[in-house]
Amino acid sequence: MKKRTLVWIIMGFVLALNRGNLSARQIEHLNALAIAGSEGVLLAATPKSLYESRDEGRTWRKKVLKGNAQGNDFTTIVVDPSNPKLVYAGGRDLSVVRSSDGGVTWSEEAKGLPTKAILALAIDPTKPTTLHAWAGKQGMYRTKNGAKDWSRVDFGPNHEITSLTSVPIPTGMGGIYLYAGTVGGLFRSPDCF
Repeated sequence: MKKRTLVWIIMGFVLALNRGNLSARQIEHLNALAIAGSEGVLLAATPKSLYESRDEGRTWRKKVLKGNAQGNDFTTIVVDPSNPKLVYAGGRDLSVVRSSDGGVTWSEEAKGLPTKAILALAIDPTKPTTLHAWAGKQGMYRTKNGAKDWSRVDFGPNHEITSLTSVPIPTGMGGIYLYAGTVGGLFRSPDCF
């Protein structure tokens, strides 16, 4: 019988509870967490780097980053649901970066974005080449070609977005719903705000 592990993420600490054994490992301040595929791989975005767990959160290792990403302040991370090796991330000094090898080698994908400060990303689970990026006061941007180029679609809600997700609920307009977590509450909009 496979052992189950319960993962708790509290204030930047990862606590793993496995048959009564409690251990903690600090991985800095945690900004975002993503599941990469169905094999129990987790990616944790922090202000200083990216961490990976291949054992459902029992152990974590800092990823050695390669490529031309011009920063390391990860605030948001999403994984293509059809290809767990394809990862997109954003941050205060990163813009949008893309990795096709599970988060090791990164390339900047910022054509059309007005700022390097990308604070939230969402990937459409039904069309993974469509992503939305929150560029702060610059508004909401969308790509339909896997981050090759971006265009503004809306100014967004009147609050700073801290998290963003795409949910495949029919909108009646042929799209998806975007949910935005903000300091002012939860906002929902069909495809854009």
